[in-house]
Amino acid sequence: MKTIKTLFIFAILFIAFCPLYTQTQPEPPSNFDEPNAGTEENPYLISNLANLRWLSTHSIKWNSHFLQTENIDATETINWDNGWGFSSIGAVIQFDDHDINLPFKGTYDGNNYTIKNMYQNDKNNLEWFNSQKRLAMFGDVKDATIKNVRLEDITFIGNYEWQTGGLIYSSQNTTVQNCSISGTITIFRTQWAFLSRVGSLIGIAGDTLIENCFSTVDISAQARVENFGGLIGRLYNSTIKNSYYFGNITIDTEHETIGGLFGKVTHSVIENCYITSNSEFDNINAIIHFIENSTISNLFWNSESTGNQMFCSQIEGEKNELTNNFDLSTEEMKQASTYTDYGWDFDNIWGINPEINNGYPYLLNNQPPVNNIDFPIIPLTHSFAYPNPVKDTDVNFKTGLRNQKLEISIYNIRGQLVKKSYDFQTRGEETVFVWNRRDMNNQEVASGVYFYRILETSNNVTQHGKFLIIK
Repeated sequence: MKTIKTLFIFAILFIAFCPLYTQTQPEPPSNFDEPNAGTEENPYLISNLANLRWLSTHSIKWNSHFLQTENIDATETINWDNGWGFSSIGAVIQFDDHDINLPFKGTYDGNNYTIKNMYQNDKNNLEWFNSQKRLAMFGDVKDATIKNVRLEDITFIGNYEWQTGGLIYSSQNTTVQNCSISGTITIFRTQWAFLSRVGSLIGIAGDTLIENCFSTVDISAQARVENFGGLIGRLYNSTIKNSYYFGNITIDTEHETIGGLFGKVTHSVIENCYITSNSEFDNINAIIHFIENSTISNLFWNSESTGNQMFCSQIEGEKNELTNNFDLSTEEMKQASTYTDYGWDFDNIWGINPEINNGYPYLLNNQPPVNNIDFPIIPLTHSFAYPNPVKDTDVNFKTGLRNQKLEISIYNIRGQLVKKSYDFQTRGEETVFVWNRRDMNNQEVASGVYFYRILETSNNVTQHGKFLIIK
């Protein structure tokens, strides 16, 4: 009897704790079997962690189009692959004395939804060189587009790893737009420092356009590193504009090839970027370590928060154009006129508000979805938009509210009102509003996430929801 009782207790405990060790298995997107799935017209829909893991493990699909449709919690990646965590999308694999390049060559549109708590750790991975794994969501990308991706609260830990990019390790002939990343990157040791490329957003970028991106990642390196930059480690034949770094950097070993914002910049264009921090940088000698034959303008840094950094440690080449790059006080960094005086666009690209981003400039198009627009929340039992996602057709909004005094308001992801109407129709027992996807100026709206509110004005009863428009 005692044995049976013991086995019974063990079974109960096993069932209770089993979910703690269960890993989400790869699952193809819900539209995987649809005609033309994975194309620009019908991208694969990444709506959960299972879909994201499917993407990371199916290199045969790395030349396709993907669209994220929900926030994704990646906390459990800390238990994946014996503690390694999330495997990067795009890789280089060593096989019989030669490398097999498997870059991501498609389009990933994060749609401004978040991926939270992604984890990677090569600290105990002694076969790091053969695996060629990267500390990045996207390891290697080529001829690709990565846009509207929001990585939040990452934890990336490297030991032998010198290939660190946060969002992307290596990008070639790629466009990176409206992306952001937060969390921590810690590097303990590298064996070949001259090969290292470290940046919280991108490790090494060649022939790449980067715009409207930012990082708030805290970086700690207890190792000798080269080609290190708070935002990008190595930049060549590339353009970066309207971007910033707002993180803390701690380098425990002194080395001269470290830049607060960029490490090595050659034959590239940098414009309208800034850097600030919550604490002075340790062992950072300049905002950019090395510049050669590049055009850099309107690059500002906070001398009070980052320490009294020089602009650049080493400048070479006869074709450099360096204009309006200087340090500012905290007060100056938080004044819109500081930037508009040099042509920064505070109507369409940048915003500034004491309540946002600690008072520093922020990017208008790189903000989280507005899930809490300021109106009452009523369960959506009798209200929905269809079809959803919407493509090349009108949007129908059905409501169970029967009062004829109905008002609908439609908002974009930034919370801006794009349409308001009272023109509801009665279809049998349904009350429906039909929208042609045009705003109040009769302009067709862009693809992305939208929110709607249906208000019964006579008694202030409200229903609301969200829907997706794809092109």
